[in-house]
Amino acid sequence: MAQPLSYQAVLRHLVDHGVIPDTAESDMRRGARWTEPSGLAYSLWLDKDSSGGLALSLNTGDAKLGALLAETSGFAVPIRPDVDPIVGWPTRSSAADLAELVERAREATAFIADRTDLCNVMMQLGYVERGRWHAQTLLGNYPNRLVKAILLAEDLHNEALAQEVRRRIHAGPEFNSNGIEVDILASAKRWASTFGKALGRAIDV
Repeated sequence: MAQPLSYQAVLRHLVDHGVIPDTAESDMRRGARWTEPSGLAYSLWLDKDSSGGLALSLNTGDAKLGALLAETSGFAVPIRPDVDPIVGWPTRSSAADLAELVERAREATAFIADRTDLCNVMMQLGYVERGRWHAQTLLGNYPNRLVKAILLAEDLHNEALAQEVRRRIHAGPEFNSNGIEVDILASAKRWASTFGKALGRAIDV
């Protein structure tokens, strides 16, 4: 029986095929973190699911604002596959699984094109689906994401985008799956206060 690859060997395969840059930082020996010239920051990690297959998760965020808000909140969107595991756990002889792994990982890292696209994804409510992956943009952290989207839009000097985010903040309450009202504006104001303290300035929502 072929010997399964270690986590480190799977990550090295992704490095060798250009999915992960060789300058990436190791993350708990099961993942990697890196930043691209586009200003996007990535955190990728591997896991073994209950069937023994390989599960891959990715967070894509903003490097600049993520660093500024590192002590208060992350600045990333979870990118997840529609089906786990994405492949069976690969061995050195399982060329098909390794090729599929590289293809799926490339799809995940390409899910968000640039900082403007990240801003657009962050302001959405509900899953954003693209191909075989989706962004988990759920109601639970919607006000948090909207405030971050304002910060990102302003950093991009995109006033139209910032105003669209503010429109959504003021669009009224949403309701969770239990029918409980979520006051988006009030929650966004609390997050704006928290982030404003970290940044040393007021945030207009």
